[in-house]
Amino acid sequence: MSDIIEWTCDVCGRAIEDGEGYLTVDESKVKEIRRQVGESNSGYPRMYGWQELMDRPDFVKWQALHGACDPRSESGDYSIEVERIRTARHALGWTLQLHGKNWTGATDWNSFIGVRADATMDHLRA
Repeated sequence: MSDIIEWTCDVCGRAIEDGEGYLTVDESKVKEIRRQVGESNSGYPRMYGWQELMDRPDFVKWQALHGACDPRSESGDYSIEVERIRTARHALGWTLQLHGKNWTGATDWNSFIGVRADATMDHLRA
């Protein structure tokens, strides 16, 4: 049994082989959401009222992309090459590293990586 994560491109739907792509998030959108919700430099959000929570912008979505399919490939967005996050163990390491950054809370990293980890674990249980 293997805990290998098979990444597929969110644009074309094909498998992303090592050296062909990465996981990426739009840093300009992250900065904008952090500005809108008033996160402190420490990364901790301020307290919200109920209506503010309802009006909070959506999290910035991570994507798995082939380099050739990325419409923002020249933007310099934050990215992780797929070969560096091929196993559940790698995913855990990256999760710990990203949670140490002050901007990750503005992204959907937890659900993005959670879905892939669940799929990998389902495969292992089968």
